[in-house]
Amino acid sequence: MQRPLPTLHQKVPPSDPPSRSKRLAASLVALFGADIAVNGVKGIPQHALARSMEAAADSASLTAGEVAKMEGYLGLAGKDIVYSEPFRDLGSRFSPWANSVVARKARPDIFAHELGHAANFLGKSRVLKGVQGVGAVGKLVAGTLPLLAAAASADDDSRTGRAAKYLPAVAAVAMAPVLAEEAIATARGYAALNSVRGTTAARKMLRVNAKGLASYGLAAGAAVASPLAIRKVKKLLLKSRPND
Repeated sequence: MQRPLPTLHQKVPPSDPPSRSKRLAASLVALFGADIAVNGVKGIPQHALARSMEAAADSASLTAGEVAKMEGYLGLAGKDIVYSEPFRDLGSRFSPWANSVVARKARPDIFAHELGHAANFLGKSRVLKGVQGVGAVGKLVAGTLPLLAAAASADDDSRTGRAAKYLPAVAAVAMAPVLAEEAIATARGYAALNSVRGTTAARKMLRVNAKGLASYGLAAGAAVASPLAIRKVKKLLLKSRPND
């Protein structure tokens, strides 16, 4: 039914508030937008790291003999590791499921770090192997926390609202093994590279991998901040809603 137009001295009646479904849809758009923005921040240092790595390519490639010595130093002799080269340095990795190190031998600094990951997983220490496995799970857990924060109630007195308060702490715990394993891989790679190339090459490896550790630190910070940011947005939206 169409409302009559107000006269000059009449107040304009307030418009009907948006329906609950429209408010929910708007909230979800805002929350997922915040999640995408926060997670997008994590990609910035990684892209910068890739450009830095490629700009600092080392012409002194590791020889087969040097790789064998590094394997022996790290206790990887006879592990039948498969070596291949990535398209970009940022694609360097150790794959425990394929028992492969993907890294360019022309980049001893990156290669040594990935070999450090291999030593953590394939070595005798069950603790290091466990830390690497827990870290892989931690990355997945940290990635789901923004969605849990979006699904939780903005009311701190509700059950899900109370649980959501602990999501930043969960993110910190989930990312701690990731940071620890990355640091251990760098330390072991440093020692292995130092054994074949000396301190100059090993120190360069530390400088390059410090940037990588910094990117993981920013990713951990984003994982902690993301649930907080989403909770803040939800509370602001809750305050702005008219009472039903």
